[in-house]
Amino acid sequence: MGQRARQRPARGRHRSPPLHRSPRPVPVPADPRGGRRDDARGPRWRTARQPAEDQRLVGRAARCRPHHRCEWPVTDAPEDRLQAHELWVQTPHVFIVDHKISDAAFRLGCLLAKYAGRNGCAFPKQATLAKDLNWSLRTVSRRITELRDRGWLRSERRWPGGPCNYYLATPEEMGYAKTGVGVTTDVAQQEGDSKNLLPTEGPHAPRTTSRRVSRRAEERRRAAEEDAYDPAKAMGLWDDEKVPHEDGEPSRGGWGAGKRTSASSSRRPGPDTGPGLARHWRETVEAQPWAFGLESNVRALASHFVKLKQAGLTPDELREMSELYATTEGLRNPRTLAWQDFIGKRALLIDAVRKGREAKAAQERPDEVYDGWGEPEQEKPADDWSW
Repeated sequence: MGQRARQRPARGRHRSPPLHRSPRPVPVPADPRGGRRDDARGPRWRTARQPAEDQRLVGRAARCRPHHRCEWPVTDAPEDRLQAHELWVQTPHVFIVDHKISDAAFRLGCLLAKYAGRNGCAFPKQATLAKDLNWSLRTVSRRITELRDRGWLRSERRWPGGPCNYYLATPEEMGYAKTGVGVTTDVAQQEGDSKNLLPTEGPHAPRTTSRRVSRRAEERRRAAEEDAYDPAKAMGLWDDEKVPHEDGEPSRGGWGAGKRTSASSSRRPGPDTGPGLARHWRETVEAQPWAFGLESNVRALASHFVKLKQAGLTPDELREMSELYATTEGLRNPRTLAWQDFIGKRALLIDAVRKGREAKAAQERPDEVYDGWGEPEQEKPADDWSW
C-alpha cells in the first residue's frame, strides 16, 4: 500500500493533460467598414475551437454578399463554391441589395431561407435557430427584431402564445412587410412543404370529436370484422345476449361506473364450450372453503376440456368431474395447484364418474341389470387417458 502511494502523484500537484488546457486566443481581422460590428460580443477574440459548421455557414454568407470581407479564411474548393451558390439561390435578393442590416441578421436570413417553403413561410423554433448558428436565444430574438424592423421579415402568430410563422419578404412584397399588412393571401395559400396558413380569427382550432370516440368506433369495427371470420361465432358457441354485472367481479368502468348501467357488454361463453366448462370448474372449486386464494388458469383448463370433449366425454360428465374433485375430501394434493392437480387426476375422475353412473343406473333399473347376469363378460380394452 505504501509503494502504490509513492507511485501516485499527490492530489493537486499533477499537471493537467493537454486536452484540458484552454486554446490560445486568435485575433480576428479588423472590419473594413471600421468601428465595432453590431453582432460583436465581448472582446474581439475568438478561440481556435470554433465549430467547422459555423465557419462554413459564415464563409458561404460572405461569398453571397458583395463588398464583405470573410471573417475566417475560406478555401476555393469546388464543393465549397457549389454550396455557396446553392445558398445564394435559396437566399432572397433583398438581403444582397440591402447594406444596412448587420452580418448576424444576414446569416439569420440565410438560415430562414433554408427553412422556408415555396410560399416564403418558415416556422422553426428559436431554439433550433440558436443551435444551428451557435447563438443564444437572446441574440436570435434581437436579430429577428432587426429583420422585422427593416421590413425583410414578417412574423405572425396563429393565436396568442402559439407558434410563430416567419414570412420572408421578396422585393415585390417589401411594401406589405414594411406597412405591417403581412403576406398576401394568394402567396400564403400556395402549396408548400407543410401547412402554412394565415392567422384566423376566433379559436385556433375547430371543435372536433374526441380521440376516445374515434378510438371506440375503430374498436367496434375491428370487433365486427373478427366476429365475421370467427368459427366459434359462426357455429353459435358464444351467447350474444348481454350478461348483467355480477357482484363478485370488480367493475371495469372506473370513475363514474356506478352512474352507468350495470349491464356488461362482455360476451359469456356457452356452457358446453371449453371456456364455459372452465368457468364452471372455477366457480365450483372456489365455492369450497379450502379454496381460499385459489389461482386457476382458465385458458389452460378450457383447452384441456376441449381435448376431453374430442375424446368422447360429454359436457355433463365433465361437470360431474369438476364437482367430484371439489367435494371429495383427500383427493386434492395441497402441494400443487388445483387446476394442475385436476388435469393430472383426469383418468381417476373419469373412472369414478362412469362407475357412479353405472351404480345409479343399477339402482334405478335393477331388472335390466339382472338380465345380463350369467353371460360371460367380454373384456374391453381400458381407455387410455395418459395424454
